[in-house]
Amino acid sequence: MQAKQELSNRLDASIKDALGKAKMNYRLAYLCYIVAFLTGAAGSVIVALDSKGAYRAIAAIAGILPTLALSALSTFKLSARADWHYDRARELKKIWRHLLNASDGDVTKLIDWWNNTEDALEKRWPKFGVLPHSEGTQTLKNDE
Repeated sequence: MQAKQELSNRLDASIKDALGKAKMNYRLAYLCYIVAFLTGAAGSVIVALDSKGAYRAIAAIAGILPTLALSALSTFKLSARADWHYDRARELKKIWRHLLNASDGDVTKLIDWWNNTEDALEKRWPKFGVLPHSEGTQTLKNDE
């Protein structure tokens, strides 16, 4: 019974961790979109209304922020990482629900299921953004 309770506690903690990370990644993704939109719009308004060029530096900063925000989105893949964490939480909840009706002898099988689930999820973890490459580079790699 103690092993079953310990597994339940660990699954619960992992589920909460995954949900917290998923929410954080989604919030960061939305924040990047909001920053890109608002600073892009603000930069356009500043340029349109600043006939004397007094706010040129502010317009330049407002112009670069959307690029930085969208670059962060494509590099860190915040939405894909949020989805990955939500998938992890869903998979762990399946194991946790099976644990509720499991006997003490089933705990080892559930631990194996958890390990296999984590291994499968790790293979799907979104990597950082990929740098662009030319077709010539791709052709060289294929010819080797």
